[in-house]
Amino acid sequence: MTRDDLRVALEGATGEAVPTCRAVLDEPTAQVDADAILERLASTTKLVTLYRGRASHVEDIGLPTLGFRDVVDRLEATPHEKLRLALITGPSGYPWCVLFLAPDQTEVVAALAVLAPLKPV
Repeated sequence: MTRDDLRVALEGATGEAVPTCRAVLDEPTAQVDADAILERLASTTKLVTLYRGRASHVEDIGLPTLGFRDVVDRLEATPHEKLRLALITGPSGYPWCVLFLAPDQTEVVAALAVLAPLKPV
């Protein structure tokens, strides 16, 4: 999947993190990690469990993010039993985004963005 394929998939996407993910993808030096785009499909049920826990964790530690709770809701509602993931990283390492794609990679089911690292205490 190319950067242009991701742009097309993001065109119809909605959600709190989508505008940030589009902006990161449009940065010329942003990284679309080919290794992060799964060649195999991930179980949506397992992703719901994983990201439900991660959503609680990032809230507890105060990590600046967009879309974690939305991701859980959207994954629970999707008819797709399996999904593909893509990772986009901004030029400085932040923000970074995870896109949850339909199996055919034409639709972004959900998206989240981590805006910055956790501030030291």
